[in-house]
Amino acid sequence: MGPIWEWDWKRSPNSDEEWEQFNSLGKKLSLIQIRHTEDKWYWGEQPAGGFFTPEVRAKIIGGESIEVNISNTFWNNFKINSFVWRAIQNRIASKHELAKRGVILENQNCRRCGGEESSADHILVECPASRTVWWLVLLWIKFPMHKDEWKILDVLKTVEEMNGPKGWKKIVGVIIRTTLWFIWKSRNDVEFNNISLASERTADLIKEMTYIWITNRSRYKKGSIGRGGKSLTFVM
Repeated sequence: MGPIWEWDWKRSPNSDEEWEQFNSLGKKLSLIQIRHTEDKWYWGEQPAGGFFTPEVRAKIIGGESIEVNISNTFWNNFKINSFVWRAIQNRIASKHELAKRGVILENQNCRRCGGEESSADHILVECPASRTVWWLVLLWIKFPMHKDEWKILDVLKTVEEMNGPKGWKKIVGVIIRTTLWFIWKSRNDVEFNNISLASERTADLIKEMTYIWITNRSRYKKGSIGRGGKSLTFVM
């Protein structure tokens, strides 16, 4: 028989989903045996307990046939790369996720379109306000995205699968990640500051910031960056 656990609740589970999670936790804890020995950390995926970062990332992304390379985007700053990683996992603070964690909200609707803010995908790619920004940015970089409905992972995968020089793909990756970040900032301005920027202005800010990052953190120093006879021009 396993140990008896006493719970000091801040708030008791109040939904079927939370009770299901609690019962699942209880089953796992019932298998725990307390031993009076020194505690140790080990990685359960390896018999010898060895820890390897690529295995952790593969485990988290799990099941995706194409791995999205998050590590090669150093031209963006760390905050943006971290944000994109969390957005892929649907772990940004959407209203839906906050409500699941017990945060009391007036409503769970998106203030930009009135629909339910149910996921990171809605905030960053599905909301009509976000799609307008994407349309302007994708038109600028001549980026192929023909689906009527798509997700954050769809956009990042398309970059990974593009034909072309590695440097060009990296530039597009920077622009895509910057777009995700500025859409998130724009959403937060509407939500918390009652400030609503025009989509055209948001797109201009994305161009300005990617120009600064690319020309200061890479070997590209000009306002026009070419690929196979075509050029990507930053209008400042």
